[in-house]
Amino acid sequence: MKNSLIIIMILCSLLSCKDDNQKARDEVYISGTLSQAGYNDVRAVYWKDGTSHVLNENAIANAIFVTSNGDIYVAGSIAGEGKYWRNDQETSLDGKPNAIIVSSNGDVHITGNGFTSPDTPEPTYWKNGTKTPLTDSKINASTSGLFVTENEDVYIAGNYDNKAIYWKNQEIVHLTDSTSSASAVFVVNSDIFVAGSILKANRYRAAYWKNNVLISVLDTVATSNSSSIYVTKNEDVYLAGWYVQGDTLQKACIWKNGVRMVLQVPIESSSAFSSRANAIKLTDAGDIYVSGNITGHAAYWKNGVRLILNDDGEVHGSDAEGLTVRHMK
Repeated sequence: MKNSLIIIMILCSLLSCKDDNQKARDEVYISGTLSQAGYNDVRAVYWKDGTSHVLNENAIANAIFVTSNGDIYVAGSIAGEGKYWRNDQETSLDGKPNAIIVSSNGDVHITGNGFTSPDTPEPTYWKNGTKTPLTDSKINASTSGLFVTENEDVYIAGNYDNKAIYWKNQEIVHLTDSTSSASAVFVVNSDIFVAGSILKANRYRAAYWKNNVLISVLDTVATSNSSSIYVTKNEDVYLAGWYVQGDTLQKACIWKNGVRMVLQVPIESSSAFSSRANAIKLTDAGDIYVSGNITGHAAYWKNGVRLILNDDGEVHGSDAEGLTVRHMK
């Protein structure tokens, strides 16, 4: 009996050690661009936990999505031709994509801008490669953000005649008659949140709408813009973007429920260089990840602290655009 208890204790100890070594963690994926020889040598790239992976030369990567089983989807373009990659395998698109989401059933949703002529963008939605124009090409309009619910309602943020809008299942919803723009959309508890900016007192101000009502005009002194939005289940609203106040340079920041927090930059560049935040994600544990740019170089932050992106050698310039976090159990 004594030996049996000892064996059970040893097994429990081993299982406990295994659990400690296999704790859940988050993998952070960021899409963007990398230039090593100059502005004519731009490469589409994504970073996984800070380490770069080049997709293609003469290309850009605007958005990224990773499925629960680890398939990596990236939307962008090669030599101006629309593409998306699935695990490095490219597929052509008739237009230039800027957002991508893959549903749990495997449907691939992409938004961007098609072109009826080189100078006329046409807001476009693709589902599994099938293209659907969202407006008449004669209207000045564009798309900028995408959200797909569990039951596959598709929300697309965008702009229509210099005014913020979104589409729900291809039906347009106008948010305001004021000069404005919408950059991102997020849906939680059936509430629809849209981030962007609105022109007030001759300055653009970061703003967001909830269920088509303007909730908060942020930074009433500074010029600012919100580029991305994330809303928790209890509806704390996080925005990522930038602001400029007085004669200072552009600074990357996030807002939580309207309160601004400036993101960390290197001490030696804090007063000499500009920065911006492009995308934001939160984990179930409450960690806040942000992708962006500091003085022409890709950057990302965790809980406001700047982390390193590996540029794989000497770099002329880079940018971090899309962001997704995969929870590993």
